[in-house]
Amino acid sequence: MTRPTRNTLFDNKFFNNFNNLTSMARRAGGAAAACAAVASLSACAANQPPVVHIPVVEIKQGDHPTKVVGEGRLEHAPQYFELSISVNAECYPTPVAASRAADQAVGSLMKSLRPLIDSNNPKDGVFSRGGFTQPFYRRTRHGATVCEGTFQKVSSITVKSSRIDSFSGDYAKLQRAVLTGTLKQPLDPGDQSTTHATLSTPTPQLYFETRERLEQQALADAIDNARAKLAATAKAGCRTAKPKLLKFEESNQLDGRPIPYAGTKRQRVRDSGSVAFDAIWVNKLVDVYFKIPPGAC
Repeated sequence: MTRPTRNTLFDNKFFNNFNNLTSMARRAGGAAAACAAVASLSACAANQPPVVHIPVVEIKQGDHPTKVVGEGRLEHAPQYFELSISVNAECYPTPVAASRAADQAVGSLMKSLRPLIDSNNPKDGVFSRGGFTQPFYRRTRHGATVCEGTFQKVSSITVKSSRIDSFSGDYAKLQRAVLTGTLKQPLDPGDQSTTHATLSTPTPQLYFETRERLEQQALADAIDNARAKLAATAKAGCRTAKPKLLKFEESNQLDGRPIPYAGTKRQRVRDSGSVAFDAIWVNKLVDVYFKIPPGAC
């Protein structure tokens, strides 16, 4: 296989592994290779014949490259979840008082959050980040301005946990601790000093090395998908011409940068009322340029 021209969107590590990644898919052979190239993962899993949507490809010969859009898509179960908690100490008479109230609340929450992580996993953890104090005031439901001349401090806590299987029960405990305990946000505190916490929506995540591997495999699958599309649309004489791969570029870019991590399915509520995460998917859409030898078609 001809090595493609290096594209600045990808690093040397991918190019060192490119031939291995693409050859693995081809060695599968027959229907398995076709499935990896042009069918959805669900069809592959069910061992169903792939449904090929034949695109319209304009075959160009000679010095004019033929562009084909290839797509690769992979799914993976979440490896950990991440959530954050914001702790707000408001309407305190001095910066020191606001800081002390926020720090005490963070310390208490940190202790209650540690059971959510796997102590045997070095990638799990509970991390806090202290903010800074600043002047504060609030408005009541009746439009009055209160707490003028007071101070607030906002701190944050981040939880990274691989306890995916027990997430639903752990999250229910966390909601009760944050939303119904002493840190519950009051509806109309007036001019009273308050310390409350807000909880973010948990998000499923993949570890960096897993995401990188999936991105590289999805990219290799996208290039093979483009080859399959080209073969499906070319004339009989072109199929034996062995088109040369010139270069490839990601189609899904934002501000000139690739979008390597295309999507995430978030949490869902089961019929039983428990909360679970769907799979995380990585999708690559690639513009692949081939050179067809003159006179081949």
